[in-house]
Amino acid sequence: MKLPLKNSKGGDVGEVEVRDDVFGRRMNSAVIHQVMVGQLANRRQGTAKTKTRSEVSGGGAKPRPQKYTGRSRQGSIRSPQWKGGGTVFGPIPRSYRQRTPKRMRRLSLVTTLSGMVREGRLVVVDQLTVDQPKTKDMVQVLSALSVGASVLLVADGATQEVLRCAKNIPRVKTVPSSALNTLDLLNHRTIVMTLDAVRGAESLWAGSFVRKAKPNAESDAADDSEQDFADDEPVAEVAAVEPEASAEAADDVADAEDAGDEADSEDADADESEADDKADADEDQTDEEEAAESDSDDASDDDETVEK
Repeated sequence: MKLPLKNSKGGDVGEVEVRDDVFGRRMNSAVIHQVMVGQLANRRQGTAKTKTRSEVSGGGAKPRPQKYTGRSRQGSIRSPQWKGGGTVFGPIPRSYRQRTPKRMRRLSLVTTLSGMVREGRLVVVDQLTVDQPKTKDMVQVLSALSVGASVLLVADGATQEVLRCAKNIPRVKTVPSSALNTLDLLNHRTIVMTLDAVRGAESLWAGSFVRKAKPNAESDAADDSEQDFADDEPVAEVAAVEPEASAEAADDVADAEDAGDEADSEDADADESEADDKADADEDQTDEEEAAESDSDDASDDDETVEK
C-alpha cells in the first residue's frame, strides 16, 4: 500500500510504499485491550499499604467494662469500627505485573498502526527539520502539518536539537521506532513518523513471527558419536594393513585349540581305564570273599558230621 509523503513545511512531495503486514493489518480489538491492560498494570508500583488492628498504635486496655454500662461490648479502641482503628481488607504491597507474550505485543502494535492509517491519523514526513532549534519553530512545523495538539513524534534520523525542541510542548512526545508501544499510540491523537522511522518499524515488525529453534541434545550427541567414529577410523586402517600376519595368528590359535582338545580326550580315556580297572578289582575281591565264606560253611558241616 502507499501513503502520502510530506515535508516539514506541510507540502506534498509524493507517495511512499509501505508494507501491508505492518500498516494494513485487520483490527483486533481484543488483543489491543489485553496488551493495554498489561502495560497499565506493569506501571503500578504496588506499594499501597494500610494498617490492620494489630499494627495501629494503642488499644492495649479494654475501653469500658463488659457489663452494666448499658452500652455495647468493646474490647479495644483499635477495632475497625472505632475512629483511628485498623483497616479491614486494606491494600498491602504486591506485584501487579502481567506477562504479555511477545507475539501478542507485536500483533497489537501493528494492528493499532493499521487502524490509525485507516482513520487518517498517521502522517509521514521525509525529514523533520526546523530553521532554528527553538520550541516555537517546532510548533510552527506541527501547525503546518495540521496534526492537532496531541502528537506522537517517531523521529528516527532527526537531530538532537530537533528532539529537544519538542520537549517543552504539552501533549507532544518523541520516541524512536524501536520504542513504539500500543499505549503511546492509543494516548495520542496523531502520529508523525519520518521516512526512516517507517523503514525502521518495517524492519522490526514486518513478516511472521518465527521462534528461535532450541539446540537439540540428541542431534548434538549424534554429531559427537560421528566425530568419535571418524577419529577411530585411522586405527581401523592401521589394523587392516597386515592381513597375512592376522591370518597366521588365527592359524596358530586354531592349532592350539586342536592340541588342547586332543589332550583333553587323552585324559578322559585314561580316567575311564582307571575306573574300569578299579571296578574289576572290586569284583575279584567280592568273589574271593564269597568263596571264603562258602569254605567256612563246608568246614562247619564236616565237624558236625564227625561229632555225630
